[in-house]
Amino acid sequence: MRAQVTKQFPGCTDGNPKTRAILVGEIISGDLATVAVGNGWAEEIDGDASSSSSDDAGFQLADETYTEQRSLANDRIAAIHAEVTAARQAAEIEIENIRADVSNARKSADVELQKIKAELDKAKSDSGESGSADLEKLTVDELKTYAADKGINLADAKLRAEIITAIKAADLPAK
Repeated sequence: MRAQVTKQFPGCTDGNPKTRAILVGEIISGDLATVAVGNGWAEEIDGDASSSSSDDAGFQLADETYTEQRSLANDRIAAIHAEVTAARQAAEIEIENIRADVSNARKSADVELQKIKAELDKAKSDSGESGSADLEKLTVDELKTYAADKGINLADAKLRAEIITAIKAADLPAK
């Protein structure tokens, strides 16, 4: 129903809980128009009842369409959420598999590196090479670390040349 206000009154339009002044000459509709006409505050316009029921039918159809569309949207959102969750879980499993592969590769590489170092040390000892040529390139701190790693006592050696001499003497094979 639609109505034109003939006497100002306080009221709320449909769907709005806030009360306001409904002014003379204002066109109102819905429940507000029905109440206003019933109390003599407004006169019905577009007066046949069939238009009112067709308006109500239109609103009801719009409400049903909205509800249906909202339901479809919620269903689609739920489906997308499920797809994302499944993809995330699959990715996490793949990441764990890759981490395991990397860990195994590191272990294999460490084993191979140890074998190579052992072969290199054996080749050096078999050839009698002490690595003394490389000692000239090391700093005093590096020489001290080298001596400590080899278990060489540097005793009173303080100068670089003294440390190198002590290392070379200790590296010489016993005859």
